[in-house]
Amino acid sequence: MEFISAIQGLTVLALSVAVRTLQMVEGRDNPTISASVVFSEAQQQCPSQIAPSLAGKTKK
Repeated sequence: MEFISAIQGLTVLALSVAVRTLQMVEGRDNPTISASVVFSEAQQQCPSQIAPSLAGKTKK
């Protein structure tokens, strides 16, 4: 029974990731959709805080 519970938990996790991925693709392709559909306000702030540390030295 423990094996079945583990598989069920992994299935729920995989479905959650798949739905979020589909929402992000839809948001990318349709800019009228707000990011708040997928991400909380705190999650929306994260990329702007991380971006400077990930920026390369390539001129744009």
